[in-house]
Amino acid sequence: MGVHRRDFIKLLGFTGTIVALGGLTPPLIKLVSPRFPKPASTEYPRSKLVWEEGSPVKASELEINNAYVFEYPMKGIFSILINVGDENGNPIRIPPLQVPLLMQSLQEEPETPTQESIQDLTTAGRGGFYEIPGGVGPFQSIIAYNGVCQHFACQYPQLTYIPPGEKPPQELPEATRGSVLFCKCHGSVYDPYRGAAVLRGPAQRPLPTIILEWSQDTDELYAAGLAGNTIAGKFCNTCGELVGDKVIVRPATTA
Repeated sequence: MGVHRRDFIKLLGFTGTIVALGGLTPPLIKLVSPRFPKPASTEYPRSKLVWEEGSPVKASELEINNAYVFEYPMKGIFSILINVGDENGNPIRIPPLQVPLLMQSLQEEPETPTQESIQDLTTAGRGGFYEIPGGVGPFQSIIAYNGVCQHFACQYPQLTYIPPGEKPPQELPEATRGSVLFCKCHGSVYDPYRGAAVLRGPAQRPLPTIILEWSQDTDELYAAGLAGNTIAGKFCNTCGELVGDKVIVRPATTA
């Protein structure tokens, strides 16, 4: 039986549509797929932290309660580096923690950051937890977080660090120690002592943690990975141009 010209044209059109949709399938799947967390892995560069003139950043050079920034893991995406301490300038050790992927805002803050203090005050079972190694340096007080807010992806300097004793732009949750990461866009507040846990929404995801390495022999620092949620506004943590084996560290702008 012969194929009529009209039927042949319809067949060509149908076939072309199927081919076109087939080509779009991978991007569409990528677009609608949930953003699963990625642990630190070899896909992230191991980047030495250096000052603008090229000398290596030493852990002992980072002033307590001062914030610094560097691009990581992608160019144009800043992370915030802090040597955290109390109001008297004493370094505070940040222990290894399990941080929830999704959480409600913390209602209070304990005296010291412990695993129990973060797990008991969060909503467990909403996606599980991921592990962060804690602080590095001689006092295990140096930490770094990705500077992209997990609400609407506002970036540093809209996401900024407020040290203890400095008056914040808005009223903070009760019993907050005062050292917080604050997003100017919509008021989300994160706790740098506990894996950037959400102290106040609208964000519901902690900031991704930058995995740091410290050489006790040389006192030098490296960024070696990222743990936690994917960067808000990105399909994946490594979409874009990755940084190289060195990243420049600069003092952060004030709130």
